[in-house]
Amino acid sequence: MDGFEWHTEKAAANVAKHGIGFQDAAIAMMGLSVIDRSERGDENRFRSICRLRDELIVVVWTPRPNAIRIISARRAKRHERERYRQGLREGSEGRRF
Repeated sequence: MDGFEWHTEKAAANVAKHGIGFQDAAIAMMGLSVIDRSERGDENRFRSICRLRDELIVVVWTPRPNAIRIISARRAKRHERERYRQGLREGSEGRRF
């Protein structure tokens, strides 16, 4: 896997809407993440809850043959923050890319 990729216009729209750039999201994903399947759409999507500086974010992504394609990134909601803490307590779901 070569790293991360994203659609440039989608990345700009994400910054405008959520204030989080995909470059920052990719860096956050290299740290400890709790990963779940995303139930939206027919594409094979995943949701990583990970730390970006002093806050938790959620990054939606899909695996591609040579990279991870970032779809969106936003601040974690309350239930997602709890899911992250639960995943770390269980110890089996934390993952680094």
